[in-house]
Amino acid sequence: MLRFFKNLLVISLICVIAMGIPINQSPIEGNSTKTLGNNNDKKVYLSTQSKDFLTNPKEMTISHKAIGNETLNYNDNKLFKIEIYKNNSLFKTLKSGNISSNKLKLTKSNPYTTTINISQNQLNLPNGNYRLRIKSNSDNIKYITPINLNVNFLSKVPYIKARNKSPKGLMGLTLFFPSKDYNISQLIGVTRFVKTNKRPLTTTLKELKKGPQANIGLNNTPPIGDFEYVVRKNITYINLPSTEKKYTKNELLSKTAMTSMLKSIGSNKKVKTIKFTIDNTTYDKFFNGKVVNKPIDIDFNNRLYLAYNTPKRYFLVDCKLDVFTKEDTLNTKVEKMFDALKNYNVKHLWNPIPKGIELINYNYADNTLTLNFNDKFKSFYKDDNLKLLMLDSILYSFTSIKDIKEIKILINNKTIKTFAGINLEKPLKRPLYINPEVN
Repeated sequence: MLRFFKNLLVISLICVIAMGIPINQSPIEGNSTKTLGNNNDKKVYLSTQSKDFLTNPKEMTISHKAIGNETLNYNDNKLFKIEIYKNNSLFKTLKSGNISSNKLKLTKSNPYTTTINISQNQLNLPNGNYRLRIKSNSDNIKYITPINLNVNFLSKVPYIKARNKSPKGLMGLTLFFPSKDYNISQLIGVTRFVKTNKRPLTTTLKELKKGPQANIGLNNTPPIGDFEYVVRKNITYINLPSTEKKYTKNELLSKTAMTSMLKSIGSNKKVKTIKFTIDNTTYDKFFNGKVVNKPIDIDFNNRLYLAYNTPKRYFLVDCKLDVFTKEDTLNTKVEKMFDALKNYNVKHLWNPIPKGIELINYNYADNTLTLNFNDKFKSFYKDDNLKLLMLDSILYSFTSIKDIKEIKILINNKTIKTFAGINLEKPLKRPLYINPEVN
């Protein structure tokens, strides 16, 4: 009987080798060291020396190798198709690896080796853990087992902490700009300090029209065009010229312009409601079909502040939370907010609170929310830059819940004196100026 099982094992090994599939390798998932497949007696495989798990990778070298003489055909000049997965869902797909011809000839002694850029900037990904599935882009080899890599990206760009004071003689204006390639639907609030004057709302629109500073990594195109005036009464009126094509020609640009004005003007605490008029007349629709015949209430409540990293710096970005209901108590909102800060999935944005940090308990009294975290809160991030980002995210997010004005932070029921240079012995208020344009 023992000899029978030995013979059966030998036969199985011979069959696996004859099929061209390495032992201990799934033909579905592949392997990051060497993958092999065949189709109609063609034998081609991808080979790399990269590890299965990489942190902040930059480049990756991949070889096309053949057991015999093979010719691969391509419909374009890209060698690979890269599928990027996050939380087991397809996040995005792109192509990489240039080839000068639409044919690639391979022999056993003549593999084709190329290096591709899989850096965070190149793939345009926020911080987080991903699985990269790298496939051959050839159209005549239907099955070459892909290479699978688990990667972790954590950008090392700076974060400019929110401020509570403006420089002497200057006032802070929060201006909302789009990301560089409009890859996130949210606009990014940036604080610009300008000379103090008695017309802050008009100044806000003038500064919006200038666009962001060129070196901060946002879209340099100004989000708004010409405007007539802005005036605050019981309702704040913004009057626009009907001839400004930026408001009517393109759906994306017109939506961006409308939202940018609403949020930038609405960030002024004295503004509660905004009404658009066009040529001093009420229009039913404007901004490429948006309804504008009624006043629009400004609401910054129940906002989740997640991180967005450009090649230049981090920003905090407010997102409307859709997990709250009218029946939610304050306690329920606190629990939902903390869960969202860790797990809420918004494309191209990053959750500043990592999985290892837990909220042991919390307490609310006299407009102050006390959050008691485990030890990981203090030690998870080694970089003060990321600690400050996490802290500001907590302050802005939880104080967007009605009646919460201050945040007190404890670690295992104990106060800590300093956290990345910030004194946590006393409750902290929501910072006045988010994402200062300059340090």
